[in-house]
Amino acid sequence: MAGETMGNIGFLNEKVGEFWYDLKLIAEENPVQNMPMLECELGKMSSHTVDLENPTSKEILLDFKNTNPTNFEVSPDKLILPPYESVKVHIQYSPTSLDVVESGQIVFENPFVGKWEYNVEGKGLVPTIMEPQPISTSVGNSTSSMLSFKNPFKEPSQVTVHLESSDPKIFSMLLKRNKFKVGPLGMLQIPYSFSPETMTESKATIVVSMSKQLVWKYPLRGIAESASTSIDYHFRTRARMPFEESLKIFLPGFKVANLDDTFHHELKVTTASAGSIV
Repeated sequence: MAGETMGNIGFLNEKVGEFWYDLKLIAEENPVQNMPMLECELGKMSSHTVDLENPTSKEILLDFKNTNPTNFEVSPDKLILPPYESVKVHIQYSPTSLDVVESGQIVFENPFVGKWEYNVEGKGLVPTIMEPQPISTSVGNSTSSMLSFKNPFKEPSQVTVHLESSDPKIFSMLLKRNKFKVGPLGMLQIPYSFSPETMTESKATIVVSMSKQLVWKYPLRGIAESASTSIDYHFRTRARMPFEESLKIFLPGFKVANLDDTFHHELKVTTASAGSIV
């Protein structure tokens, strides 16, 4: 911890004797660090990573203070430093305004090791393309999922939601209306369904608009899977005698298979004594 203490150190030699020195030891607080400004699209998150080191032989628990919890978060939120080790901590920023600098101060502290103090700043940018939303089901079936949209602003906002898709039969939104009022920093749940007809990857986009400038686009990535046919094949031959037979395997969901198409397969062999092996 920060402060002053006294110590001594000695040097011993058989010919010249002993030399002792008094030491005045001064431990200073870690200097305040001004972190570079984070720029982040509205609806996304950006972060700094800092290393916090424990210089003692005891495990310590760090407390932290955050002057702006609306825009900045600390992850993980429980910080335990093992003896003589360091831990990586993420200071995450979520913008709540556009082109406005938002600031805060994060302080980590413990009475035995002192404190680490960080001044942080961030600025919100116009949203573009959000993270892809994967969804999968077998051919001929239908499944649904939920997209969560968060209003990044501290005041209520009016949004319009629509789906962009080349085939409305594969993706569809399960909403009775397309205009919603979302409260300050509130969440809007947008349900949608995926119904693949063939073994292909399908794409669509859910668009959430506040204005011409503020538009969030969420790509949907639909993955069609093959339903298991549960067909067992039985072969019998004498020991050390080879057996050959051609199998015809039909690929559900493929209307046309070309010679250049490649597929991944897995062969499972079952025996009464050893069970299943791959």
